[in-house]
Amino acid sequence: MPSDHGVGEKSSPPTELKIEPEPLSWEWVETFLKVAKAGSIKSAAEREGVTTATIRKRIDALEAYLGMQLFLRGSSGVRLTAYGQETLESAEQAANAIGAITRDFRRTNVATSGMVSASFPEGLGAFWISPRLRSFHDQYPNIVLDYRCVFNDHERDQDDADIIVQYNEPDRPDFKVRKLGSIHLLLYGSEEYAQRYGLPRTPAELVNHKLSYQSAAHSDGEIFLDFLKANGVTDPSGIISMRTNSSIALYQLARTGAMLSVLPTYATAFRTGLVAAPTGNIRHQRPIWLCYRNEVSNYPPARAFIDWLIASFDSKKYPWFSDDFISPEKLATYDTRPWTDNLMVETWP
Repeated sequence: MPSDHGVGEKSSPPTELKIEPEPLSWEWVETFLKVAKAGSIKSAAEREGVTTATIRKRIDALEAYLGMQLFLRGSSGVRLTAYGQETLESAEQAANAIGAITRDFRRTNVATSGMVSASFPEGLGAFWISPRLRSFHDQYPNIVLDYRCVFNDHERDQDDADIIVQYNEPDRPDFKVRKLGSIHLLLYGSEEYAQRYGLPRTPAELVNHKLSYQSAAHSDGEIFLDFLKANGVTDPSGIISMRTNSSIALYQLARTGAMLSVLPTYATAFRTGLVAAPTGNIRHQRPIWLCYRNEVSNYPPARAFIDWLIASFDSKKYPWFSDDFISPEKLATYDTRPWTDNLMVETWP
């Protein structure tokens, strides 16, 4: 049978499929050090504030990466294998080196000083940004923030802040613009409300409930009402009990069981007892935009805050800001405690 190749030609060998291994995570190494120090997975999990399953997953990942068993596990705890002992010495040296780099970095940050002005939508500023600012000030103790929460588009447009976060896509030639992520809005109520009244599962069931929403121009309140109408609620006025320009009031109305409130899906991640109504398609999404003046791009204090803001909306770490909608049920399965400690005021009266 004639060959498809010319005389003397050899067929090329099949292309080998190369699968890149998962990169080594420093989190695995840190967990290994903590388990070795604690002597048990349970103790390490309690000190870390995570589940034992999370600790096991990290140790398993490190052992799979190294191709060696690091611990012998028993009912009384764990013991290092011979290879685990060697790895411990290397990991401690690496941790000391990283600690030295971190100290040098902090000394550099201390030298960075100046004032930066920044403006945020009131809800996002109050519930997401401001509770996280401690980490920024720990890194940059000599940067002074002129921090502003605005309630409507007019306030924002009149603002002279260096850095602005907003929901509407900006059209400002004197600003640089970057998309930070998306915010997803759903109906939320308290567990007590759900037990007493149930939760609406379809748009038609909304007539049996009372809603509250934020009416500030940037808050999507009117847009959300239009969305309800598009889903069959022709007269939403009958189910609206309250509208407010305050996201704190909105959160309190839901938390105390007074009524359902329109809130972002990261409310699920904070473990505050709020539950999302399983209303299917009744949700809304808006992009979050970061814009900053061209002249502050290379101003060290502003650059530091811009980089911190970008990291604060990283959807790989904070999945509720992903462009893809993630259901509250799935968000509730995430181990979010290391990411969200102290981010919500859970002790309000």
